[in-house]
Amino acid sequence: MQILKVFADNNLFDEGVELIGNRCFQLYQKHLGAKSFPLRTQDVDFLIPNPLRFVRLLLDNPITIVEGGIKIRVPNPANFCLHKLIIASRRIKTDKSMKDLQQGICASVIVNRQEIKRLFDSLPKRWRGAILRMLEKSKSELPLFNDEIEELGLTL
Repeated sequence: MQILKVFADNNLFDEGVELIGNRCFQLYQKHLGAKSFPLRTQDVDFLIPNPLRFVRLLLDNPITIVEGGIKIRVPNPANFCLHKLIIASRRIKTDKSMKDLQQGICASVIVNRQEIKRLFDSLPKRWRGAILRMLEKSKSELPLFNDEIEELGLTL
């Protein structure tokens, strides 16, 4: 929490820096009602607005969550969800791919359906294909999330 206060006190969130990764997902759970996801790491990830490849997706249309009186800029849940599904498709390590896939699916329950559909339709064809392949794969890999997977698949 102290590092978030330092970032806020120095107006870094106002300058476009975003909290991403597990800490961002924890705020989605606490403040927006994202589905519970038990696996967590202890690191804190920030995105600085000098994007590389898929990271640009996280910078578009961010939201602000207030935690402990601190305004924290985080990716829009729809962007976070689709980003996680794309990244999951590119991971070599299965455990990291599954973590990304689970977070994407868990975040999908808090997204605006029209917004995520518009965003999905605006993505390059290869990215859309990767997302759909990951959703299909997740049906057998993550049977406890079948309702969420089905809902997201019908939306996209």
